[in-house]
Amino acid sequence: MRVGDDPEYMWTPQELGAGAFGVVTLSYRHEGGGAWRRMAVKRISLRKETRLSAVIEMVRCAGREVALCRRAGASPHVVPMYKPWFDCRAGAIALPMDAGDCNLEQYAVRCGFQYPPLVLLSLCVQCARAVAHVHRCGVVHRDVKPDNFVVNAAGTVAGADDGSSSDGDYSDARPPHVRILDFGLACGVEEVGPELRRCVGTPHYMAPETFPHNCDCDVPAARDVWSLGVTLFRLSTGVFPAFGCDAVVSWPPANVSSTGLLPLTVDHSGQLLSEFRAMPAVSASILAVNLRRRPTLARVLLHLQGIGEVVEPVL
Repeated sequence: MRVGDDPEYMWTPQELGAGAFGVVTLSYRHEGGGAWRRMAVKRISLRKETRLSAVIEMVRCAGREVALCRRAGASPHVVPMYKPWFDCRAGAIALPMDAGDCNLEQYAVRCGFQYPPLVLLSLCVQCARAVAHVHRCGVVHRDVKPDNFVVNAAGTVAGADDGSSSDGDYSDARPPHVRILDFGLACGVEEVGPELRRCVGTPHYMAPETFPHNCDCDVPAARDVWSLGVTLFRLSTGVFPAFGCDAVVSWPPANVSSTGLLPLTVDHSGQLLSEFRAMPAVSASILAVNLRRRPTLARVLLHLQGIGEVVEPVL
């Protein structure tokens, strides 16, 4: 890890996200010639901490995040992390990674949670493939949600700037490329005891066994499968799944969501309607409260691929 500002990056004041760790800012990395790459730089601030033990723990967690991201390896399903550094002036650890065009939640909102034929299916399959790849690499993500998937949407229905998709003709629309990122809450499957029992994640997406009163770490990867189920439901309906006393997934009213959106059941050449009928059913099959009845990611992918032809994104 180098120390000081990195001269390869051009900074902007735009914030892409924020949390207890600090902020994520938009930057540009010089790729040679006149080429610049959009970058998201996660800046973990150490200035607020007055205890040395707390600073050491934050540095350890940052190093762990880098190691787990790199364990996932070079993959089209994972956002790569570049060489981190310590910013002396800001007193922050800087973790640079590809920014993409937006995150998956922003993309879905921009689409109004209504997509061209088979684009929704491609989005969901790519999310499932990304989580499955992370698990094959021995990592449990623990914060699977649309905000933690980066979208490269150039040339897609929500990414085209020429307005060519505004007339309702989606015949040439391609799905965006979706990749998973943010390993700040991740852990290795080999980690046992207190680490796997930590109650971490985003509340709407957390599995029941994550919470302290119902903690079960026998199948740690199952919590990511649950979060994926909520993610698929969110993408296909615009709202979150609602549970009754019998813990059965039900179709919620629109006012449950902060955006209050539900997709219209209109079709584009008759294909969109069946997709939207099928996707909540897939989500419902995933959201089994008993984690041992929850399907594996392999079964989820088989179910998704059985809905229709999966249109591959342009990488």
